[in-house]
Amino acid sequence: MEAISAEVWSHRLARHRTGPVFLAVLAIVEGAFFPAPTEVLFVALWLAGNQSRPFLLSLTLGGSAAGGALGYAVGVNFGEETLLPPGLSTTVAAGWLSTVRDLYAENLLLALATSGFTPIPYFVYSISAGLSRAPFPEFLAYSFLGRVLKYSVVSLIAIIAGRSLPTRWRLILSAGLMIFTGLVLLGYLFA
Repeated sequence: MEAISAEVWSHRLARHRTGPVFLAVLAIVEGAFFPAPTEVLFVALWLAGNQSRPFLLSLTLGGSAAGGALGYAVGVNFGEETLLPPGLSTTVAAGWLSTVRDLYAENLLLALATSGFTPIPYFVYSISAGLSRAPFPEFLAYSFLGRVLKYSVVSLIAIIAGRSLPTRWRLILSAGLMIFTGLVLLGYLFA
């Protein structure tokens, strides 16, 4: 069987009536378990124009929030004994968790608001937040803000680039996200 690229797969789904369902599932999975090409399908559906764009954005944000909450629950309920790498000493694990807790306590808003613009998958943020027992209401609010920022930028890029986006997808998105992240970090540092 021949491998299909994410772009080809997403364009096929964009023309299919189940495309939005897959988008919601990918958004949930991305927030809870492993990296998924949510942006690729989101843009393909956006450009196909078969569904309303506010609906697609709401579906993606809702799925991502649900996935983040699920990832947080995984971190809380399965704890360090299950999720930390095997062979990691109790002392090292305790030190690592203490560091993560401190970093989240000091930088929760910044970490989650910029999470969509880093190469670190979102599920790492959500599970780590649960492991470190970050306050759930703040986690959810800041995660939602980060997802809104991410998909607003992706939507803006799709609007500007239009139908030419698939051929320049990686370059445009990478440059746009790096510039945005840099601006957010500069604003944070000099605020």
